[in-house]
Amino acid sequence: MALPVKVLLATCGSWHLNRTAKALETRGALVAFWSSDKNALAIHTSLYQRCWLFHLAMKSFYHFPSQILREKMFYAFLPLWQVWVKSQSMPSCNVVQAIMGYATELFDKCGTDVLKVVDCPNSHPTTITDFGKGSATYGAQVKKFQFLNGCLPE
Repeated sequence: MALPVKVLLATCGSWHLNRTAKALETRGALVAFWSSDKNALAIHTSLYQRCWLFHLAMKSFYHFPSQILREKMFYAFLPLWQVWVKSQSMPSCNVVQAIMGYATELFDKCGTDVLKVVDCPNSHPTTITDFGKGSATYGAQVKKFQFLNGCLPE
């Protein structure tokens, strides 16, 4: 008998993970969504936690015209995210997914009995079939989409 999937998603900036979180919530598989962005998709407040420290540090840079400056500051403020993640209580989960470069503290915190998924926010599902056919990355992405689009209970 398969265990029910219980997922914790974590991301600085929501990227696309807010949509993934909403899909998992709809299927009853989301146990927590940790983000520095606002709760734009109305994920239930009991599941959503915001990293205000990172958000407030980045706030003024969101309004700068330079994408490069925003990106540099996003990485410069990584220690704020790390401190916040370390201060959080881990929910009971069997899958943890976080964005590349921002997952180390979370993965260390969750131990060894949890599936750890590194998400690359710059991967584009619309181009994956063009560039990744036959590669291990393509196969992993296909499995991820199959998982999110049908392998979880309705």
